[in-house]
Amino acid sequence: MSLYNQTMANFAIPPSNGTTLIQSLARSIRSTGAIFSMSNPTTSQKAKKKAKNTLVDQACFTMEGVAAEVAEDKRHRTTDGEPESGVEETMSLKKLSDYAKESDLGLSGLDIVAITDPEVADVYRNNLSDIDYNAIFGVDVPRWTSEKYCQKLMDALSADDLDSRDLCVIIRMPVIPSQDYYPIKHYDLRIVDSIASRWVDLMNLPSNHIAVKCGERKSAIGGAISVLNALFLHNNDQVKLDWIEVEVDGTKRHKFDGVLNDVENSKATIMLIEFAGGFGHRDVKKLRTDTHKVYRNALRLIDASKSKPNVFVVLTWDRQIFFETVTLVKSNTFVRSRQATLTVPHSPRGVKKVMEAMPQVFTWRNTVLESLDDLPSLDHANIETPMTPSTP
Repeated sequence: MSLYNQTMANFAIPPSNGTTLIQSLARSIRSTGAIFSMSNPTTSQKAKKKAKNTLVDQACFTMEGVAAEVAEDKRHRTTDGEPESGVEETMSLKKLSDYAKESDLGLSGLDIVAITDPEVADVYRNNLSDIDYNAIFGVDVPRWTSEKYCQKLMDALSADDLDSRDLCVIIRMPVIPSQDYYPIKHYDLRIVDSIASRWVDLMNLPSNHIAVKCGERKSAIGGAISVLNALFLHNNDQVKLDWIEVEVDGTKRHKFDGVLNDVENSKATIMLIEFAGGFGHRDVKKLRTDTHKVYRNALRLIDASKSKPNVFVVLTWDRQIFFETVTLVKSNTFVRSRQATLTVPHSPRGVKKVMEAMPQVFTWRNTVLESLDDLPSLDHANIETPMTPSTP
């Protein structure tokens, strides 16, 4: 019997609770194990497989205690009545947070629990109170509601069996009568049109730099920069984007590839943006280093006095753009969550996937804008809390 099956048998963990916990967190560790086992190109396939399996087994072995405790908590909850208000939720959050850190789901030394896998997020949904879950994942923020012409264009671009010329025709056909178009009301339509047009044009040119290896900044121009500029242009009276080697006062003047600031208070930084490599480059070490850098400094921008203390982060790696949030949940518990992922497309199939992900991107954008109503200045007395590790 495998260690996983033996664990399940020994603890008799209910499928709705422990099985989800073990499978979901094991999946995250399994991906870590794959990265670890492939880190040395000279390692034999047999050695790689052994290293991966060893890491997974160790992770599953560590999981059994936490899974059993959470299952026991649920058993007591159904037999002993309601616990003292707030106590159980805090304990459950701490158990899951501690486990995530032990399982390398956290950022080393920063007390950040990184929940970027949807299945791991489901574990939290099943084990936290609605208040705690909403605080982490922003369920209580207004969702994006599609406008009919924007939805019409996204549906057309995500149809099956399209080739690049079909996409050209769709982009150049009027979606809305000109007399019915209003720049503010239909701005999301304009966003989809502008970013899709650029990518479709490149698909029909002799050379498409998205489809090959490309430098970091050139990749950013064709990817994250064009997407983020389009997303926030409509709100340029509220926020402004600055690009390439931008210093942020609240982070000891560290430089970032991009920042989003409040127009009325240029010192109030809402978002940090970091490019961790260009198209075709999958340097895991650089991704980890840049992720650590951006989140270490994001903590310095969080103000505990806000009703929802958070900072937004955008990371790029290869052709992927990650739209994320770091939130102060309770005391010194921070959670990194990923609301959306876009993969910059170089084929019609890629455009389809982007269109399917755009509702999540628009929702994340709305969350960023909602945070402006609760934005402190960097001169605020609480901006130094919570404490972050001493760094240069």
